[in-house]
Amino acid sequence: MKRGWKHHLFQAVGDGQITPVAWDIPITGATVTRDLSGPSVFGGSLQPEIPRLMRDGETLIANWKSVIVSERDGVIQGVSIVRDSPVDEQVMTIDGIGFAGYPTGLPFVDEFKGIRVDPIDMVRKIWDHLQSRPQGDLGVAVDDTTSSATIGTEERDVSFETSEGESVEFEAGPYVLAWWKTDDCGKEIDDLAEYTPFDYRMEHAWADDRNSFTSFLRIGTPKIGVRRKARFVVGVNVISHPNIDRAGEDYANEVLCLGSGESSKMRKGTATRVTDRLRRAVVIADKSKRSNSAAEKLAASELKYRMGDPDITEITVIDHGLARFGTWELGDEVLVTIPAGWLGRQDMWCRIVTERWDCDKDQMSLTLQKV
Repeated sequence: MKRGWKHHLFQAVGDGQITPVAWDIPITGATVTRDLSGPSVFGGSLQPEIPRLMRDGETLIANWKSVIVSERDGVIQGVSIVRDSPVDEQVMTIDGIGFAGYPTGLPFVDEFKGIRVDPIDMVRKIWDHLQSRPQGDLGVAVDDTTSSATIGTEERDVSFETSEGESVEFEAGPYVLAWWKTDDCGKEIDDLAEYTPFDYRMEHAWADDRNSFTSFLRIGTPKIGVRRKARFVVGVNVISHPNIDRAGEDYANEVLCLGSGESSKMRKGTATRVTDRLRRAVVIADKSKRSNSAAEKLAASELKYRMGDPDITEITVIDHGLARFGTWELGDEVLVTIPAGWLGRQDMWCRIVTERWDCDKDQMSLTLQKV
């Protein structure tokens, strides 16, 4: 393992305090994966039995209690709740999930109804609810960001015709969080993120005494991230030539989106682009689109990703002067350059949506979205 990487064992009992148990534990094959608007994931193994990780003949590592804090050169790169730790022939495999994944699968056991509420306020309400439950407090602070979007209305049947002659019909009502409706708070947060829209990422930092750390859920609307000066160049700080996607089966220069309604009364929207290729059309469906204009907007968004332009989805990078580790964050946009080849020189601005650390090699794989 590179000297700069260390993994520490903490424990969480749900009282808001995450306390140290053992420092610099010898985890091998460690990987830390961080996703934009999703939980981080940890993987690694311990072998054989480590005496300082045992007490009264039992391991100190317990599922949904133990927490692995992974740091590189003193900076926290991942905090993971141990959710699975099977043992096979004296090797303990550790699988962990980041704090942003804690709400996944947990129900909202109270009841709330809101009218014209900010979706991001509802994210705070969900986290407040979960952390107010016995043994549920992780000490996570949630960003005070607000949005211009609102959800929830008075209960009524809505039917009207737009200035463009569109007929719109739907049932309106309050936004509801309730034990009989909200059985997965993690999914509810992701649904709110898609509707608003907003991005989120969990951030951690050592406290001054380094015996504890802070946890902050950052939220940005409509997205998180800035355009950085960091550059990734194949053959320089990109260590292997990435695959360039040119998937023909996904190509389309016309998209038809079908929205709410049935048969000929269905809402629809079309987006097309004139190209020098044969016509290829694709049909998508989204019943949440209750007007033609909303369906057209979705069709246009879908068309953007189906034009068949060269695309890079993943690169593996090393620490280099062109882009030092720690000089970008999830959600940021960076320039990726591929020297001349089959497709000629390619310069693509891409958004970083996933980081995957290989801690033993001190390398990082980035999942990208072309912008």
